[in-house]
Amino acid sequence: MRVVETLDYRVLGAVRFVDAGTGQHVDRLLEVAAPGVRWIRNCRNLHVVADAPGLTFLTEEFIYPDPPPDIDPPITVAATVRDPAGRYLARSFSFELPRDPDPANADAASLFQPLDVPLYPSPSASAVAGWAALRASVIGADDTPVEGALIRVVRFGADPIDDKVLARGMSDERGEAFVPIPGIPLMTWSDEETAVLANSVNLRIEVYADPGASRPADPDRLERERATLPSGELASVPVKAGATFTATVRIEP
Repeated sequence: MRVVETLDYRVLGAVRFVDAGTGQHVDRLLEVAAPGVRWIRNCRNLHVVADAPGLTFLTEEFIYPDPPPDIDPPITVAATVRDPAGRYLARSFSFELPRDPDPANADAASLFQPLDVPLYPSPSASAVAGWAALRASVIGADDTPVEGALIRVVRFGADPIDDKVLARGMSDERGEAFVPIPGIPLMTWSDEETAVLANSVNLRIEVYADPGASRPADPDRLERERATLPSGELASVPVKAGATFTATVRIEP
């Protein structure tokens, strides 16, 4: 006689790592860590949160408590991810638990939706065919390399509110960064009076860093707090589709 044993598990959420440029799911082996968190890498290459400090009681029974527990404020999990192959830069990230268990609320904070965490390519990464690419060196006021800086490549709008971020990247421990840039047309309208068409567009390169932050850096936090951080900028850089250009950006206190 065959005996079938049913095993039920309740989990707290899942993280999906995506390429920051293409948005595609990164399915390579990654090292993910957070204090007290138990991770399970499933067959879809999602990193599932199987347990976390203070929330074990939610994983012990399959039926979710009714009414849901009032955990206020939510528990913030601080985690890091590293690519052993070096294709992507290490970064930190954070998320809140518990996630919404109501199937009717399948939004970004839902238990049934993985949290997307973008990974930024290392300087050794290859360019994407047809895309422009930036190879940047980020230095401080004393000319030393700046690690963990956030790089933003911005296309000007008719009004500053219409500016569009085309790409983001991060600098490594040498201050070097590689940023693939999509969305650059082969030809576009020229701003010059003597030409109708142009094969390049002018972009702004912005760089932000927090010298006192722990490493690896959290680019999402830098993005949120960039108005208060030391920064640097190249105001108008001509960029062509399919071409790689280099730039050095100095961060001022």
